[in-house]
Amino acid sequence: MKERELQIQLDREQVSKTLVSQTKLFADALKGTMPRMPSEVVHLLTYFKDVEQLFAKFEVPVGLQAQLIRPYLSEKAKLLVSRIDGMV
Repeated sequence: MKERELQIQLDREQVSKTLVSQTKLFADALKGTMPRMPSEVVHLLTYFKDVEQLFAKFEVPVGLQAQLIRPYLSEKAKLLVSRIDGMV
């Protein structure tokens, strides 16, 4: 019985380390705190500094940051990112 409980705990730990589960965890944590990207160019520097601070506060892994910010980008920025993705 104890062996089974230990195996279940190990399985849970392994699942929590997967990319999908980490992405969901951080996306849920940032929901409601992440601001939408402003449409005015003069506010972009402040926006990205604020986003970097949020990522640091929530200790978001660098590898997840680009995926997590995508839903909050302006339509123009999303279009640019999708074009870049096609080039890579």
